[in-house]
Amino acid sequence: MLGYGYLWRPGLPFVLAGLVIALWRIRQPAYRVVLIALLAAPSGAALAHIGITRVMFMVIPAAILAGLGFSWLLDWLTKTAQPRFPRLPVYGFVSISVFLLLVWASFFMLKDALRNGPTWFENYGMHGMQYGARQLFSEVEDYLREHPEAKLIVSPTWGNGTDVIARFFFADPLPFAMGNIVGYIEDYQPIGEQDVFVMTPEEMEQAVQSGKFTGLQVERTLQYPNGQDGFFFTRLRYVDNIQQVMAEELEQRRILLEELVALPGNEQARVRFSVLDMGSIQHAFDGDPATLIRTQGANPMRVILKFDKPRRLSEAVVRVGGVPTLVEVLLFSGGVQQRIFAAEVEESPNPRDVRLDFEETVAADEIEVRVTSVRDGEPAHVHVWEISLW
Repeated sequence: MLGYGYLWRPGLPFVLAGLVIALWRIRQPAYRVVLIALLAAPSGAALAHIGITRVMFMVIPAAILAGLGFSWLLDWLTKTAQPRFPRLPVYGFVSISVFLLLVWASFFMLKDALRNGPTWFENYGMHGMQYGARQLFSEVEDYLREHPEAKLIVSPTWGNGTDVIARFFFADPLPFAMGNIVGYIEDYQPIGEQDVFVMTPEEMEQAVQSGKFTGLQVERTLQYPNGQDGFFFTRLRYVDNIQQVMAEELEQRRILLEELVALPGNEQARVRFSVLDMGSIQHAFDGDPATLIRTQGANPMRVILKFDKPRRLSEAVVRVGGVPTLVEVLLFSGGVQQRIFAAEVEESPNPRDVRLDFEETVAADEIEVRVTSVRDGEPAHVHVWEISLW
């Protein structure tokens, strides 16, 4: 809630007073339970990293401690003020006043949230409010009723688990497809005359900037709470020379860059490698399993090392991601391929080492490492954490 803290700042003195009381009476089990809850509250965040969903439990012990602190203050006020104002019910007056104040604050917050909440934050996408489930799927239902021949392709990128959300509003199987325009930008997929893409503003901009489409016709828009267009029901088609454009992009993705890289043992090698969009090629040889490199779109990733003189090797270890992966190592001598070794691993939740044992010591002056994401086509992002040659 914009402008609101997770804990009420004016209540901090009461929390501190309650903490002192709980520590003073720590021999009593009830107070120990509150202190234990206070210590246990951050444990969820300790397992990952700080985040409100992981530390929200702190509200409970904080509220109890604030209650203890306020109760102590109320007792003190009663003992101090009652003799001076014998006809005034101090305890009841203060209690009812605070109760009414908190009730008013609750209804004020509720009114503020209902009236202003939709425009507090204007990031309505995946990393923001994830706005649009009820509004978008109601619009989709209305559009399909008016255009029964249309084949809708609804973007899932505006929220988390949007396919599950869609099944709350529609029977299974869904009367539309879930997908976005990015797949059509990166790889050629036929677009029919009845295909209608439901795109977010970011995807609409990508489609326009790609230069791969023509005849863009926005048939309907759905606005965000702030009045901006949030979803576009759009018909489009590829430009006439799309096959040539895609072929040129494929060749561009497969271009190899070249750098001089330092290897373990103060050795250097001339390395040619696929274009990266994450990390530098040195990260693959720095001995740090936490640094990674990622291809911009090439699948497989190719890394070719050229040595000034033959190097004797007996195994290679490549640390890859969790997707099904094929690792190949090609050994060359004098420009002639001598041996090829390969290993394929299944899906895993974590990065892992793929070890290729050459079974004997082999001399090579050029080594090519290929890492293929088996389940993906091209373009795709291939991740590698480390390449070790022994």
